[in-house]
This record gives sequence, structure tokens and C-alpha cells, in this order.
Amino acid sequence: MTSADDEAKRSEILQLEQDLANLHRRYAALSQSVRILQIGFRALGLSAIALVVLAIILGNIGLAVAMILFVLALLVMTGPKMLLGTPEPGWIDVVSWRPFGIFGPAVKRSEAMAIEDMIAERTRRLEALRAGK
Repeated sequence: MTSADDEAKRSEILQLEQDLANLHRRYAALSQSVRILQIGFRALGLSAIALVVLAIILGNIGLAVAMILFVLALLVMTGPKMLLGTPEPGWIDVVSWRPFGIFGPAVKRSEAMAIEDMIAERTRRLEALRAGK
């Protein structure tokens, strides 16, 4: 290889490393949003449970039934493992999803999925360059 080829290879490696660092930062920001979203859903569920207890203490059966149904609906919609367990991979797709139809582009992939693909592609290319291919 000539010196120009080596320089081009070094330049591409530096660019790929910078791209990977930026993509990892973006993915970390999405992960932080997942933690915030999960805390919000847990707070919503705990607030509803507190309202159930308060309604029972006050003797307001209608409110107690409504809040019990709300908590059950929350568990059904999010899934008990997603609400009560550690952050699932699916949460990051919820955070990074674009709305459908009139609210945004009709895409079938989330931003997180695209970032994961870009990270994998750049990692493979970087490994190939470092191996000398």
C-alpha cells in the first residue's frame, strides 16, 4: 500500500470511530429516556394504587373500582414485566418510535433499531479496516 492509501485508511478509521462514538451517545440518550419513561409509568401506577387505598378508606367504592380498572388496564397495556421488571429492549423502541399517519412518517422501524443497525454496520467496517481488508 502506498502512503496515500494508508492515510485514507487512517482517515476512514477515525471517521468510523467518531461515528460510533456519536451513535453510542445517541443510544445512551434513548436509554436515559427509557428510564424516565419507566419511572413515570411506575409513578402513575403507584398513584392509582394510592387512590384505591384512599377511596377504600373514604368509602368511595366507585372511585376504588375505577382505579382498580385503571391499574389493570395499565398492566395489560404495558405488560407486568415491562412495568415492574428491569427495562426491556421494547421500551427503547417505544421511546424512539415515530407516530404513524398524519402525525408522522409511516415507518415500521424505530430510531433505536436504525441506530443499532448503524452501530453494527460501522463496527463491522471498522474491524475489516483494522484487519487490513
